[in-house]
Amino acid sequence: FWTGGIMNGTDVQVMLDVGAQGVMLGTAFLTAHESSVHTEHRRALLSSHAGPTVVTQALTGKPARALVNSWTKDLDFLQRQLPNCFNGNPAGRALATAAAKANRPDLMIMWAG
Repeated sequence: FWTGGIMNGTDVQVMLDVGAQGVMLGTAFLTAHESSVHTEHRRALLSSHAGPTVVTQALTGKPARALVNSWTKDLDFLQRQLPNCFNGNPAGRALATAAAKANRPDLMIMWAG
């Protein structure tokens, strides 16, 4: 199986052509018109300059991939200081809501894979 970065039918075909027996899509659905993600999150995912991602446990307590921004950098720093002890999700929900209302993508949790 292949996961991560699969955004369209061409990507699926490439993975199948190189021997994958299956392909899983997730982030691609965040970009769908029907998705409830913030416009800035959708725009960042679709941008050719989306930037790097980070896998961190700081956002939910479990490994998850997100686009790097101020919020993920700060939480990742805290998580490294307190490994397996820090979960930024409770504070993150309130901050994400406020960031979305203020149109502040630098403080939004932007899942990416």
